[in-house]
Amino acid sequence: MEKFEVGLRDEIRKDPNLVAVFALVNDAKDGSKVIRVFTNKIELTYYEDDARYWTKNLDQKEYENFVRFVTSSGVDRLSGLSSICYGCPSTEFIMFTKEGGRRVYFPTAIWAQAGIAGMEKVAKLNSNFDDLRKGTSELHYRFAENLNGLEVLWTNPKQRASAVWKKGADLRFLVEDEDVRASILSELSRKERDDMIAVASDDVTEEKRREIYEQQQKRRTTSSQSHYSWRRLDGQSISQPPEAAYLYDPAQLSQLGSIDPSPRAWQVRSGGSEIRTSKEYSEEPGLFRVSSSGQATRIRDGAYMTPIVTGDGRWAIVTKLPEGDENNQTTVVRVNLNTRRELKIGIAPAEDVHAVAFIASLNKVLVYSGPVKERRSAYSQTYEDHDRESAKGNDAPRAAEYFLVDPVNGAAQLVKGEFEPL
Repeated sequence: MEKFEVGLRDEIRKDPNLVAVFALVNDAKDGSKVIRVFTNKIELTYYEDDARYWTKNLDQKEYENFVRFVTSSGVDRLSGLSSICYGCPSTEFIMFTKEGGRRVYFPTAIWAQAGIAGMEKVAKLNSNFDDLRKGTSELHYRFAENLNGLEVLWTNPKQRASAVWKKGADLRFLVEDEDVRASILSELSRKERDDMIAVASDDVTEEKRREIYEQQQKRRTTSSQSHYSWRRLDGQSISQPPEAAYLYDPAQLSQLGSIDPSPRAWQVRSGGSEIRTSKEYSEEPGLFRVSSSGQATRIRDGAYMTPIVTGDGRWAIVTKLPEGDENNQTTVVRVNLNTRRELKIGIAPAEDVHAVAFIASLNKVLVYSGPVKERRSAYSQTYEDHDRESAKGNDAPRAAEYFLVDPVNGAAQLVKGEFEPL
């Protein structure tokens, strides 16, 4: 937050055309909002995250209404606000010209705490900034400053591009539609409310209850990617590329008792089977080959998770969980699916080490190593945190690292620069 404010003060000192700044600044990585008053325009900037920000030109009336609220409400004259929420994110409202200015500091959680003096004014200030954001804005990327000629081709904030696939002149991108997702979740919730009423009836048998619960799971599974679609640059829908099987796969195995359904089926296929691990805290953990009929054959004993299978179906790169290790370090190993042998990989144990994806063009597997990282589940498009204690007093790398692993010989090449899934 301090760094952001210092940057704004530097701007107004160096830019002769910038005459005033109003900003609501978070100490988080996203959500800050800034009004810059130039001699020839008034610009609102919303910082979505470290990489993206949106700009919108305000008209004179919008600006005057905002300033009128600030001065009439007295939010500019508030003293710092305190909160009972220790460790909560903080926010500050700053306003200054070239001659100087002032700031009002408060915990972000203050907006939700009724009865605290000044809370209503701060909440209305935030609403005023949000109201100004309504309408058409222009999307920018920070790295455009270092990349001449960058053109942003898709900017719909409610239809976010989640992945890009290109082969020759064929360019397709995966869109996540927020409105469709909200509609799906609303419909699922409605049906599940009806289900809860049904299962609460004394007339419903246990067999019928199990059937209702299974139908609930099937609905969630089949709709888990329904708000995604592949598009062309003109916005028209197009079929899914066979090399990027992201959408719901009807061949994906259902959840089987103690077998973990993650990752997605296309990432763990070996012949006509899928390579799966037991669920966490299973009494008899192991690595399994699961047939299309749902029959599980044990490959190896041990606590494993997050397998990724190579394109030829011969190798699985999989995380091996610690056994009685007080430092709680994990390792990543390779398993020959023909011989069932477990072999080492040249990556040191760490707090979290797991395979991310098989890269067919290189015939290698991308592996993450570093602090515990959230990752997607097979049946929902939300991130799930595998809640394991942080490593203490060990040599686990604190910064994220990515390696390209040769599944045949276990050689691991540390990749430099920005190299991770989009």
